[in-house]
Amino acid sequence: MTASEGDHQHPPPGSPLLDPRVLRELAEDVGAPAAASFAREFAGMWPRRRTALARALAHDDADGAMEAVLSMRVSSAMVGARRLEELAAQLETSLRTRGLAGAAPFVDDVEHCGEQTAHALSTQSDSGHLPW
Repeated sequence: MTASEGDHQHPPPGSPLLDPRVLRELAEDVGAPAAASFAREFAGMWPRRRTALARALAHDDADGAMEAVLSMRVSSAMVGARRLEELAAQLETSLRTRGLAGAAPFVDDVEHCGEQTAHALSTQSDSGHLPW
């Protein structure tokens, strides 16, 4: 195990993919249709966010990588994507402290979790099973 792998901390096992309380609170604030629309938009935007991060990393663009990860973290928090929010926060910290090289241990986890999250939100919003 390398030093960077040893520093890589996965989200706690109990970290939920989605926190339904966040979407319920959003629905209370803006209405259920708007909250459902936000969940669908999050899912629809995931491929662009993933691509933006990958492109920035491939082109050694530290500012672009930070912009992409901040977009992931903030939007994840707003939709209750708790696990993705935590992974994005870890990636952000690593980018800030170790630069682009610090991103490598997190990218696969972020991409995998983002796919799971987008699928779950898309499925739930399409089927009308969002938590309200």
